Amino acid sequence: MKTAALSLWFLHRDQDQQAHHHQHNGPAAKPGIGGVLAHNVAHVLQDLMCSVRGYLQAAHVLIPGKETPTTQLYLNRVLVAHSTLSVLNERLVMKNHQANGVISRVDEYRRVLMLGFEQLRGLRQYQSSPLRLQRFCNIMVHLTPMILAPYFRTFPQHEPGL
Repeated sequence: MKTAALSLWFLHRDQDQQAHHHQHNGPAAKPGIGGVLAHNVAHVLQDLMCSVRGYLQAAHVLIPGKETPTTQLYLNRVLVAHSTLSVLNERLVMKNHQANGVISRVDEYRRVLMLGFEQLRGLRQYQSSPLRLQRFCNIMVHLTPMILAPYFRTFPQHEPGL
């Protein structure tokens, strides 16, 4: 997630500079410091990372399938940050009238951020499942192939095509 967040910020910073200098100084202008859009993206990404951290820390009392008021608050903040990033990405695309391959990556980085959060959320919820259920699943995953091995061995004898 951190890599995608940094890549997204650098992309906004660089593309914002290029669009600003192309509009004011022509295409051969030298890039300067990032613009307002990159500054807004930095704040949204910082809020996103703080919200993800807050959600994961608050989820230690999470009952699978149920959100506590604290986790719901952080989850809403994460979703708002992703929505804001989507709007900022659209502004960047509208600001840059060039059709280059870099612009197409901005939404991909946002998607990677959301996917990373959903994976972390799933891991956190799985870890909060009852210990007995985890042990049962672990035992069944390891014992089922050994128990069913003789049955699977008889398949080639009854089905000559297998």
